[in-house]
Amino acid sequence: MQPKLRSRLPRKTSSSPPVIIVDTREQRPWTFKGTGWCVKRKRLLTGDYTIHGLEDILRVERKGNVEEMYQNVCTLERRKDLYEKFKRMAEFPCRMVVVEINPNDLSKDSRYCKMKAKNFLDNWLSLSLTFSVPLLCVGPRTGKQVKRVYAVFEKVWDLWVKGCLGPREMSRNSGPQLTKFRLSHTSMRDPVVLG
Repeated sequence: MQPKLRSRLPRKTSSSPPVIIVDTREQRPWTFKGTGWCVKRKRLLTGDYTIHGLEDILRVERKGNVEEMYQNVCTLERRKDLYEKFKRMAEFPCRMVVVEINPNDLSKDSRYCKMKAKNFLDNWLSLSLTFSVPLLCVGPRTGKQVKRVYAVFEKVWDLWVKGCLGPREMSRNSGPQLTKFRLSHTSMRDPVVLG
């Protein structure tokens, strides 16, 4: 018999919609309008997004553009901060960094940072691979892009409701491959995943 995951919420026993928690420091949060899910602001120590009741399982960090990513690795001090952030994210079974850029933007040099694109990408991929935190490039913010992100939250919720998220399936050493599932129900092509 599969062990049950201890969480703050019972398995879906009520008809109330799931609640996405957004960190209070998030400046341009996704709204998830039209999804039927509620959104609540709360201080999160790690990441920008989670689901109420699954706070010990899911963390999603959002990066708005490639310049924000460059700023995170531009100086040694910022690289150390990013390293610590990835280290904390590795404590959550489901984790990822969602980037609002097209994948080809990762190969462009920054206008504000002296670091070359190759070194920039090496830094990000090293952290992604070291801590098993996938980078999900979803493109610039549009309704379609938010649907891609919502599909990830929906998949995590569905797996949890079905009892598929348990200690064996979600070991802290290796996160699930949530970014590799097909998004056919949203009629979009698969997202690009780095890491």
